[in-house]
Amino acid sequence: MRIYNIREGFSDIDDALPKRMSAPRRSGNLHGIAVDSATLLEMQRLYYQILGWNEHGIPTMSRLVELDIEWAAVTLTAK
Repeated sequence: MRIYNIREGFSDIDDALPKRMSAPRRSGNLHGIAVDSATLLEMQRLYYQILGWNEHGIPTMSRLVELDIEWAAVTLTAK
């Protein structure tokens, strides 16, 4: 699915939350709680690493080989 999305023009920029998520909640159980953008970015990079993707969210060649879909590298090198 990620390779398809990359082929269609999506990137790590599209993996961001809406800006309103960075503002503290005004009511409810999460009143005063906001998502810290720096922490979210750090967690995103760790998530990419766990999945075997590079820092831009693109699957690495070793991950493609592991999944036996190295043929998909053609799609990724075109970007």
